[in-house]
Amino acid sequence: MHITPYKRPLHHISMHNRREARLPIEPTYIDALESRIVALAGDDGPDLAGTAVKLLLYADDLILMSKSLRGLQKQLDELSAFCKERDLTVNVKKTKVVVFGSRVNSSPLHYDGSPVEEVASFRYLRIELHRSRSLKIAVERLAVVEQRAVFALKRRCADLKINDPAIVCQLFDALVKPVLSYGCELWVDEPATKSLEAIHKSFLKSLLGVNDTTPSRIVLAEFGRFPLILF
Repeated sequence: MHITPYKRPLHHISMHNRREARLPIEPTYIDALESRIVALAGDDGPDLAGTAVKLLLYADDLILMSKSLRGLQKQLDELSAFCKERDLTVNVKKTKVVVFGSRVNSSPLHYDGSPVEEVASFRYLRIELHRSRSLKIAVERLAVVEQRAVFALKRRCADLKINDPAIVCQLFDALVKPVLSYGCELWVDEPATKSLEAIHKSFLKSLLGVNDTTPSRIVLAEFGRFPLILF
């Protein structure tokens, strides 16, 4: 999620994740909660490409969104009432607030009387959401995960004595590419994506046994591959 077309400088996202029991929430509960939050938010929720987005729900992970501090506090209060009615519990220690913009929120938010911590960034469904509205940090974290996946692939191929470059490339596409392309619909235009392609090309050069100064276009042509952004 990369929400940028806001006109106001201060935006709040409150993130509530994981009930203590870690049990899936009933679909009827999700529908009921969504209806109540959407009705409460009214015109206060942000728009994404012309579509009103008041909240994001996935399993028992929830993001509440508002353009104002007061609007978000109302949503928190509504969530608290909803959970009490259905005997649900929100883990406040794992609940965070991210304020998008340069200013810091001076009035802390509360959930059921407990203050909610404000942080600079928060990871939701493996995507790092930063108050700067940039996904650079998310891509950088993804590059670290990609590098680990490449090391694991090389180690496993060495253990199994898999030396055929074509097979190793197939394994890369099957095991590493899904890791590095996670959430690419959101961050594909970020300049930081060059770091992901650099790992890809370094991997190919290591298969050929050439040094890093070898032109990348020659290496790609040797394998009949394209830059990751194209496939």
